Amino acid sequence: ILARAGANAAPLALYCGAGLPTIIACLGALKAGKAFAPLDRRLPLARIGQILSTLEAPVVVTDNRYSKTARQLAGPAGRTINIDRLARSWSPANPGLTVSPDSTAYISFTSGSTGAPKGVVWKHRSELFGIRTKTNALGISAQDRVSLLRANNVGAMRDMFLALLNGAGLIVLDLDENGLASLGRWLRDEEITVLSCVATLFRHAVSGAKSGDNFPCIRLIHIGGEPVFKSDVELYKRHFRGDCLFANRYSISETQAVSYFFIGKRTEIAGERVPAGYPLEGNEIVVLDDGGKPLEPAEIGEIAIRSPYLASGYWRNPELTRAKFLADPTGGENRTYLTGDLGYLLADGCLVHVGR
Repeated sequence: ILARAGANAAPLALYCGAGLPTIIACLGALKAGKAFAPLDRRLPLARIGQILSTLEAPVVVTDNRYSKTARQLAGPAGRTINIDRLARSWSPANPGLTVSPDSTAYISFTSGSTGAPKGVVWKHRSELFGIRTKTNALGISAQDRVSLLRANNVGAMRDMFLALLNGAGLIVLDLDENGLASLGRWLRDEEITVLSCVATLFRHAVSGAKSGDNFPCIRLIHIGGEPVFKSDVELYKRHFRGDCLFANRYSISETQAVSYFFIGKRTEIAGERVPAGYPLEGNEIVVLDDGGKPLEPAEIGEIAIRSPYLASGYWRNPELTRAKFLADPTGGENRTYLTGDLGYLLADGCLVHVGR
């Protein structure tokens, strides 16, 4: 990377297979002091082309399996690095670079399903804070085996770093290749201890399972990205061991994990919707009316997050950044992100996420 990208400030684009190839590419980029943008291979090539044009990325990091498409995407002016064909002559020595905690670590692009893909920019400082907060809240240790089921998006990056920076096992299943039907058996065979996924995948994992202790190694179910319902909690109570915890979280591409709601086997869920929980360290949750004023508990409005650890903004889109990331009126570091999600606060400060 250093030889081919040199001092060029443009981020690297990663177009690799799930699991080890992407991990190698991410760590190589970071060690070279480069920001990177993982490309979701499930997106149409035209949309990926849009992203590359926005990045002005001169280098695409790839592997044997996807090198042909990567060369096509890079175009005549671009270059590719195939991690499966690196010459043995390259030095393994530490390049000894200094990387500022306030420099960009990576850029995660949205799918663009509602318009052009948006690049969400994350600094090293904010990412490290988020990993530390989740480590403490979830008790992640070197004894854990953490699932990596998600595509090349912000959730996948965070599952990856949560495991690796704690010395835990990171166990990969490429669902595009193996299919959802393999998920339940894979969780048992690989002795996964932390299942991190969206609610839909959780439902697939337990579908068809008989009542009882079907996943004896899983100690924590880490759910987010979608609304979670009482029926999901009933599935958890029916199919997992007695000391396993179910953690519903609220987080989106532009924030760190904002809140957790921990559920045990004796936790009662009053309504159909499972609360998204209480704010984690470094976060404040407010619910706003159409005029931007805070609402009282139980009143539905837009969820807004105040934190010094939000994303930096949107890649090369200052207008949208100003509209969604509001500066602290007192001049402090606490910015406010307007999520566009709807929800309400309970009297004790617990968040309930309703939808968009």
